Amino acid sequence: MKFHATATADHPDLRPRSRGRILLLGVLLASLAALAACNKDASVTFPTPPPTEPMHWLFDVTGRATNDIWACGNAGAMFHYDGNEWSWYDMGTDQPIVKLYLADDGAIYAVGHGGKIWRNIGGTWSAMDSGTSEDLYGIGSYLGNIHACGNDGVLRRLSGSTWSGVDRNDMILRDEQGAPVDTLSQRDDVVALLTVNNFAIGGAYYKPDYDGPDIGILGTRGMILAEDNEFDWILRPLGGDPIYLEEWVFSNWSDPDDMTRNYLGTSEGWLYRLNTDNSWVLDIPKVTKDPHGGIRDIWLDADANVYLATDEGQIVFQTPDYSFVADTGERRTLVDLTTPFMGIWGTDPGNLYLVGLFEDMIIHASYDVVTDELTWEEIPVDFPAKAATGPAVDPLGLPLR
Repeated sequence: MKFHATATADHPDLRPRSRGRILLLGVLLASLAALAACNKDASVTFPTPPPTEPMHWLFDVTGRATNDIWACGNAGAMFHYDGNEWSWYDMGTDQPIVKLYLADDGAIYAVGHGGKIWRNIGGTWSAMDSGTSEDLYGIGSYLGNIHACGNDGVLRRLSGSTWSGVDRNDMILRDEQGAPVDTLSQRDDVVALLTVNNFAIGGAYYKPDYDGPDIGILGTRGMILAEDNEFDWILRPLGGDPIYLEEWVFSNWSDPDDMTRNYLGTSEGWLYRLNTDNSWVLDIPKVTKDPHGGIRDIWLDADANVYLATDEGQIVFQTPDYSFVADTGERRTLVDLTTPFMGIWGTDPGNLYLVGLFEDMIIHASYDVVTDELTWEEIPVDFPAKAATGPAVDPLGLPLR
């Protein structure tokens, strides 16, 4: 069954991609998101995107069971699936809701623009005081504590029902060999924090007054923020050569009990996995084809197979033993479209939900790992009239690279 993207004009039919075939169906949509202009450093360019028509887009999806699934998105969108139908839930905001997080205790959290945080216990959402008005982009558990992160390096930690600032403003930049390079300030040097993993917090970093070689967002090679025994924080490059200038750590999958089930995805399509020695290892080649084609979301099934959603419109499958160098395992592109995916979640490979820049739509997919067959259906969702968005609204709720 085919599905069509109506969020952007002139898309061809969107078809699944079989193993071994390469379909070049267009280039990545330019300027996916926008924040207010950043004037901290003239060398860091934040282009102004062209005005957009109102878009009813969804950015993330998660759930507790087959009959308890939530999807969030633009203009305060929150939809719930009860096993029979998707219904709108009024969150009391018309700003983008960007990310969902299912905690170990079964509570679901949501973050969005304007410092908005909600918690869902027993099916009911309640607003929480985040203590910040900065736009929030990520939420998850870091070292056993739930953290929310966002614009300008804001980082909040939850204790009970209270969010407070993380009182660790001094950071030590280390090189790949672990040697201290420089002292940074979290607020001054971090453009944005985007994703929370139990072992690292990812985002975009740069030093506005640094005259030496580019270490931060220009030539970043992907950077992560993590606590250190000797210093409050360390800011460590993930590794590899700086192929593209402005690379951000976009997404992650986290498992605090098994280090090998932890992954980070970058804005340039690189995937990193965590080794048992607490080092992040690059999986080559890059997942996406073009510059600035990023990995927007990561999901793992019970067999530790990895599913990657990209803003080039790909869903990529990778086995846990995949190694391009050792020629082991498999990486398959299951779907290759022109419309970006933003989120992926499922109860198992046969029950996957995909969201992205599809107008008023959720995709329900089923993948057979053995036969490499993917089927799907389009599920329309109705945004209420009050959820219309205008050109001044950031459509994705994420920083522009």
